[in-house]
Amino acid sequence: MEPRIDWAPGQHLEAKKLVFYNNQTYKVLATHTSLQGWAPDVALSLFTLVKDPLKEEWVVQMEYFPGEFVLHQGKKYECVIGHTSQTDWAPGKCGLWK
Repeated sequence: MEPRIDWAPGQHLEAKKLVFYNNQTYKVLATHTSLQGWAPDVALSLFTLVKDPLKEEWVVQMEYFPGEFVLHQGKKYECVIGHTSQTDWAPGKCGLWK
């Protein structure tokens, strides 16, 4: 088992590794050296959230795949096109969900 990596500025982070920040687990999308101001919840092109199997609610910055289900505003939706979520791509607002 690999040691836990807590995100901090000045680290060499390799793609596909997991880092922990603000009680969340993120997957590194591109190899880079972390910088102040590029935290996982801000640098959306460098990180994606890792799913918590106990939570079904839709969230921003999560990677979704076709066939996955989420809850959003009291309704259940199925992902039809794989994507990383962003605020204007919420279920019920675009064609990524049915």
